[in-house]
Amino acid sequence: MDLSRENTTLHFLERIDSFVFNRVSGFPGDGNCSFLDEHHLLREFLYLDTFRDQLRAFLHSYDLPTPLCDDDKAWFSFVSAYAGVIEDGALSSGKADNLKAIEEVTFMKR
Repeated sequence: MDLSRENTTLHFLERIDSFVFNRVSGFPGDGNCSFLDEHHLLREFLYLDTFRDQLRAFLHSYDLPTPLCDDDKAWFSFVSAYAGVIEDGALSSGKADNLKAIEEVTFMKR
């Protein structure tokens, strides 16, 4: 599944683009990506914290139970299964001209 809706993917892609532009060899960078920014981005990749919070809010808004989002063991089991669903999928932006170093992000499960 590929996602390219600007309102849902652009902010995430901009954060990745900033990291690559500022920290990966071969890009000039301007030092805008702090250690704390890197830490938050790593958490997003590994634990999907924002997705977890948004899913919890969605479930709560429909008065559905949220143990999937509240319990770490349940969440990590879900993330493992979810990785199989999104593997080989890509996030891209229709506004690629705003991005300096990347065009899209592809997820692969190893």
